[in-house]
Amino acid sequence: MSNLPSLFSRFRFSLTINSIICGDAIRLLIFRRKLLQTKYNASFSPRQMRERRPNNAGIKRFLQILQLDMRKGNTCTWTDALLKSHFRSNGIPGKIGLFTSPHFTNERKLGIYEINIGGRWDSTNCWDDTVVCGFNTIGFDHTPKFGRTIPEIARNKAGIIKPGYLVFSVLQIFKLEKKSNLVGCLFIFINDRPFRIPNTDRPELFLKPVRNNFALAIKLADAYLKFCLNSRFLNEDIIGAVHIYDWPNRFQMVENPGTKIRFYLNSPANFLNILVSFDWFITQMQYYASVALPTPFKPRQPTRILIFGYDSTHRDVFTVARAIANHCYKFKFAFNKIILTSYKHPINGLRASETMGVWEEIYGSPVVSFAESVEDALENCSPINDLGLYMLITGYTDLVSSALPVLITGVKLKLNKFTSYNGTSGGNGIRL
Repeated sequence: MSNLPSLFSRFRFSLTINSIICGDAIRLLIFRRKLLQTKYNASFSPRQMRERRPNNAGIKRFLQILQLDMRKGNTCTWTDALLKSHFRSNGIPGKIGLFTSPHFTNERKLGIYEINIGGRWDSTNCWDDTVVCGFNTIGFDHTPKFGRTIPEIARNKAGIIKPGYLVFSVLQIFKLEKKSNLVGCLFIFINDRPFRIPNTDRPELFLKPVRNNFALAIKLADAYLKFCLNSRFLNEDIIGAVHIYDWPNRFQMVENPGTKIRFYLNSPANFLNILVSFDWFITQMQYYASVALPTPFKPRQPTRILIFGYDSTHRDVFTVARAIANHCYKFKFAFNKIILTSYKHPINGLRASETMGVWEEIYGSPVVSFAESVEDALENCSPINDLGLYMLITGYTDLVSSALPVLITGVKLKLNKFTSYNGTSGGNGIRL
């Protein structure tokens, strides 16, 4: 009983501290709301526009990038690689923090932020010391929140534009300058044929969407260097970034040297990016296989297997299968085997049969099967000839991310242990 006053005192002290913290938080939110409601004055400098605004987590500079989910993360990672390359080659100290999905706790000299869904209500709008903002191609994404037309979506996504900093964008089918003019930003469209991207042996850079991401990243990183460090990129920095760039489960290749077996993993964030996975796979086939594109009329080709899983409330199985089949037909490309699988949601026998039936009806010749998990799917893969095996694993993110640990441990595949490599010809990959 003698401890009760002490416990009560501590409890009262805790309540007092929490009340102070809560009150400060509310006052801070009200203060920030008033700041955001302030009309822009063209005579204000960027520094004056940011005066009296609270610092956040010790981060000094922020780059916000707005785009379809997979491509904005891709651009963020390219921007990270470019700045790391420049820092290393010029002996500039300091860490760079890349924030896409995970959080970080250690202080960084620079923060590169991938926005969430973008727009005026995006959580990354809390940052006050932004230097530059980038827009990738804006399409039909998050329509329940942003609208049913491209102009509506664009107007909402332009909400991340803030007074006093640069805005870059890839070429769009609509105009974004209106929003930037309202808040006093310099808006610049980048060249659709960027001359500073090196001709490297990294196959994904042959794809136009990835090249546009890289070109935008060069502009974003260059703007930071000029504004904050009074420095500029050299061509050596850009070439170095090509070898530094690494984004697990995105355009990632896993191979077993000497066995002619390669696994290609890509996690498209939404349906709009699924077809880019197939473009990349076909490009990789061209680059590594040193044979003509496979067609049903050329049986002597490496075995091509697709492991695919896609779960969407907005598109049915028929729509997805039809889009993929048409895309492959455009390139005269065919898989020898298609394995449909799931990750989180078990699929009963009837639904599996219906799904396989749709694929068989649309795709025709290849053998279509169903596996309960990605482990079972990988276990049922084997080459049909001595020319090797090329396997594309794509679909929703959880499916692809669950495949890599299986490949690394080799539990069911009985493969050798993986070791990381930083190859100059394949880029993002690991070898057995």
